[in-house]
Amino acid sequence: MVQWTKEQRKVIELRDRNLLVSAAAGSGKTATLVERIIERISKGVSPCNIDELLVVTFTKAAASEMKERIGNAIEKLLLIEPSNTHLQQQQSLLHNAQIMTIDSFCLFVIRNYFHCIDLDPSFRIADEAELTLLKSDVMSEVLEEEYEQENEDFLEFVECYSGARTDEVLEEYVRRLFEFSMSYPWQKDWFRQAAAAFDAESIEELEKMPWMKELFSYLIMVLTDIKQINERARTICLEPNGPWMYEEALALDGILLQRLLEKNTYTELFEEMKALSFSVLSRKKDEGVLLEKREQVKAMRDLIKEQLLDIKKKFFFQEPEEMLEDLKQASSSVKVLIRLTEKFSERFSKCKEEKNILDFGDMEHFALKILTEQKEGKAVPTAAARELSIQYKEILIDEYQDSNLVQETILNSISRILDKQPNIFMVGDVKQSIYKFRLARPELFMEKYDSYTTKDSQYQKIDLHNNFRSRGQVLFGINRIFERIMQKNFGGIEYNEEAALHLGASYPSSEQLQEKLTGETEFRPELILMDADDEELIQEDEPKSRKERKQIEEYNKRELEALVAVKRIRELTDPNTGLLLSNGNEVRRCEYRDIVILLRTMTGWAETFVEVLGSQKIPAHAETQTGYFKTPEVTTMLNMLKILDNPKQDIPFVAVLYSPIVGLTSEELAQIRAPKRTVCLYEALKAYIESGINKELVQKLSEFLKLFLELRKEAFRLPVTALLHKIFDQTGYYYYVIAMPGGEQRKQNLDMLLKRAKTFEATSYHGLFQFIRYIGRLIEYQIDYGEAGMTAGQENAIRIMSIHKSKGLEFPVVFVCGMGKKFNQSDARAKLILHPDYGIGPEYIDYKQRTRTPTLLKRVLQQKGSMENLSEEQRILYVAMTRAKEKLILTGLVKRPKEVLKKWEESEKTKDGKLFFSTLSSASSYLDFVGPACVGIDEILIQTLTKEDLVLEEAKKVWKEELLKQKLFTKDGILEQKQLQEQFLNVLSYEYPFEKEAILPIKTSVSELRRGDLKEEEMEQFQSVIPEEFEPMIPAFLEGKPGSKPTDRGTIYHRVLECIDYRVLQNKQLKDSYSSIVEKELLRIQLEKKLTQEEIEAVSKPQIAKFLSSSLASRMSEAAKQKKLHRECQFVLGLPACEVKAEYEGDAILLIQGIIDAYFEEDEQIVLVDYKTDYVPKEESETDFFQKRYGGQLTQYAKALNRLLKKPIKEKLIYSFSLGKTISI
Repeated sequence: MVQWTKEQRKVIELRDRNLLVSAAAGSGKTATLVERIIERISKGVSPCNIDELLVVTFTKAAASEMKERIGNAIEKLLLIEPSNTHLQQQQSLLHNAQIMTIDSFCLFVIRNYFHCIDLDPSFRIADEAELTLLKSDVMSEVLEEEYEQENEDFLEFVECYSGARTDEVLEEYVRRLFEFSMSYPWQKDWFRQAAAAFDAESIEELEKMPWMKELFSYLIMVLTDIKQINERARTICLEPNGPWMYEEALALDGILLQRLLEKNTYTELFEEMKALSFSVLSRKKDEGVLLEKREQVKAMRDLIKEQLLDIKKKFFFQEPEEMLEDLKQASSSVKVLIRLTEKFSERFSKCKEEKNILDFGDMEHFALKILTEQKEGKAVPTAAARELSIQYKEILIDEYQDSNLVQETILNSISRILDKQPNIFMVGDVKQSIYKFRLARPELFMEKYDSYTTKDSQYQKIDLHNNFRSRGQVLFGINRIFERIMQKNFGGIEYNEEAALHLGASYPSSEQLQEKLTGETEFRPELILMDADDEELIQEDEPKSRKERKQIEEYNKRELEALVAVKRIRELTDPNTGLLLSNGNEVRRCEYRDIVILLRTMTGWAETFVEVLGSQKIPAHAETQTGYFKTPEVTTMLNMLKILDNPKQDIPFVAVLYSPIVGLTSEELAQIRAPKRTVCLYEALKAYIESGINKELVQKLSEFLKLFLELRKEAFRLPVTALLHKIFDQTGYYYYVIAMPGGEQRKQNLDMLLKRAKTFEATSYHGLFQFIRYIGRLIEYQIDYGEAGMTAGQENAIRIMSIHKSKGLEFPVVFVCGMGKKFNQSDARAKLILHPDYGIGPEYIDYKQRTRTPTLLKRVLQQKGSMENLSEEQRILYVAMTRAKEKLILTGLVKRPKEVLKKWEESEKTKDGKLFFSTLSSASSYLDFVGPACVGIDEILIQTLTKEDLVLEEAKKVWKEELLKQKLFTKDGILEQKQLQEQFLNVLSYEYPFEKEAILPIKTSVSELRRGDLKEEEMEQFQSVIPEEFEPMIPAFLEGKPGSKPTDRGTIYHRVLECIDYRVLQNKQLKDSYSSIVEKELLRIQLEKKLTQEEIEAVSKPQIAKFLSSSLASRMSEAAKQKKLHRECQFVLGLPACEVKAEYEGDAILLIQGIIDAYFEEDEQIVLVDYKTDYVPKEESETDFFQKRYGGQLTQYAKALNRLLKKPIKEKLIYSFSLGKTISI
């Protein structure tokens, strides 16, 4: 028998009212909701029927689970009362009970009342990919019409807001504006409101705009926060040993802040901000003042100034009159965007009507049209709505915090509120509202939560705060963090006693666990910080672009964080000392299946974690929704379809020839291509067959071509599904993939492709070409399906999933990784900012003058959007942390963790220990929330790790394995018998006969070969390309800037020399100095955006000038004039392994890749040039130094050029920037 709490009992029993239930994580929300339904249909004087209730769930899975629970409960009641006819009736009605998602309910309304809106009842629900194609076609049609009409305002809008080459950016704005408008009940009204934001004719009218009120609300919060910081600083000044001499300046700051808070208009605030100034802190000295307090107050004063100056910069950057004028000028572009969106919306609706299809947005809006009509700006229920309101005695809404305005209007229209008989039951947790990207409106929940009463009334709220999921230690840690960071002025939620998680579950104590089994019993949440040193994350190879370096750095960081998780996982799952978990009376050690790793984003992270865990022999599975279209078997089939549609596509054609369908080797492909380089590969293949050069290859190609031509004929008449079946059968590819490793998975991926083809055939598009286009759009818009599911439910493996997917689930041990990953704030950097409440925030762009000015409206919407995003990130973090039952571990990478911890300890907090608004609003990662909130509290364990710790962990693992091996031969070991020992030793000492060939890389770079040739001590010297005494000092504030590291400088120098136009040396006048030429060239390179100003500043101009004045530069200039100079040339060269390095044996082909800095032709010969920035020690010969380090590298470059160009190498030259001279190798 379930023991309900007092609050749960009220939720189950209260009737005849609107009831809002705020149910915290793990509070038994679903069980309570199900019990309420069961009691409504089984208890009381006149219990209702199950079909008189409308139960709206968030997912179909939740609806299915709820039906199953109710069915089981009815069965149990019938066992007690088998003759109860009412219960028997409920059992029969359950199948058709309206327990469904909001989409399903809308579909029910449309199918039953389609006649009310003149809708053809034979409509179907369109597939997402079909809609994507249709939107694309409509968008192209709308834009093409606009271009043909050549309206001046449209062309001006395109000049201002479209991309450099395509209209993709413009199309994205229209799509997003369309989606925003569809989340509102009355789409056209929303467009009118968005346009009205630009109708102000005076400053007074402007100040009455809703967005201006939003700005004032934000400024009051910030200024109040700054005032609290000021008061805290003044308190410290007046403390014993406090810096009393600073109090006077701080008092003046307090007066300034009070004045700002008292201003009522934007103009008044602007004038105050315009005259903003700060008094200087007193320089008086007092030996009695503690240095720590002096520095603390100084830091707080700096923060006050910084915050006020930031407000001035963001919102008071121009005169009010100028700001008003900019808004007027920007309004024409906004109105064009609204016109385009309305036109797109109408045309899109018309196309769907012609095809008789609906999307999910249509379902909500058609249901709204059936159930309401707009009168005087209000939604009034129709006769259909009144009919349904009589049918439903109660409407129960699960996950209410994720509703939007359209859904709210629909469900209100069928309630009995107008009859003064409120009957809506709403349950949810606003702290778990994490679907902003679906345009959910948690404000709806908060509005009711703030207005409903806890007392008995028609509009009542109840808090369910007992958590029956987690251990007390987990809850205490979560509470301590969120009571400091989740605040009313930051996200609208105050994490107080009502919102906090209260212990409801019963777990055995550590002592009770230890009585049954020995192991780890530390259940407090952990924060593990890993030191991430960027300098060590990238090993320099060939010069890389900034984008490549960033990608490598991000990958290495993910690998490092995965290794942190590995270390802790090994400890938790150790068979002798692992974490003890309880399941009722049973105590056991933690296994892999008990652990989940939660990630904010799966892209890139999930693959890396699976790879790293797998390399450490830890089974793991990532539940991703991506990667399907990248699987080899699906890619091969799509390539086959592409060439059946059009064989003159070389890339898919070569992919099919190389695949197991034909099975050609690289050499055979080269034989086909070499004789016919100017035609497509398809024509080259036919020509090769006619030549009959290689009979065996010709036979193979002839068989494929015959099959290909037969399939191509069939492709024009068969549906895609049938064509795929024919390809599978006639090529045998389907059976081939089954025989491959992971064959069952691959087979299911091909089966899924068949399903996609069948889905496509049910759309309004037909034919092979349209199917290829259909799949292309799925890939383009990242509508992926993930690989076909293959995981066994009981598999002993670690699960890796996104935080969003984990919502509603629970796990014994939870890792939340990637805590240091920066939040995505890309929307805030766009030219146009869109907001569901305040419309469109544009820049004023004068395309004739090529100037851009942010409007005040844009700045306000940027700030509003940023605050909403940060609030949502806080809620996502709450969802992640509340999944843990017994153990919660947070991991993140930071630079210099000890310094970061010190900074967190010194971060200021309010009197009640909360973080200041300024700290929260400047957060850029989860660590910025959690870090300052964690330090100094016992409920959270904080640990810092370095790479050395991970190396030590790996060494321990190896040592344990060696110890176990030795133990086998001890007196007590199992291998005491000599014969068994010899057999065992033979197995252990077996050497693979092809070990040297096995270690050969398939592909390597010239630099890797060079590093392999250097001795360890030479490598150490090589890594420090400039000795310490010569390396320029870099101030702390420049750390991380381009050119602040030797590897960066080398990359920048190479880029400069790649971009310099050597022909300027031909036109050099006597009056021109090489320095002036360098200045002009660097300015040109910067203006062309090939390098940034910061990167240009990292270049030594005298060194570049000296190079340009050299004879080598003169020769290169002459070659450039004759178009015989080539720079940054990439190559891949195949050489027998024995030719590459002496220790490599055999003639296996090894691919060597590299980038040649420059070469030029001179006297029909090749001059090879390489640039180096290395410091050359004085005690070493210049030629010997470079020959030893780079001789092998230049030899490989020379081989590559000789093979590619068929010309002899005249010279191999290195230009040394540190020496300022050319060295011949």
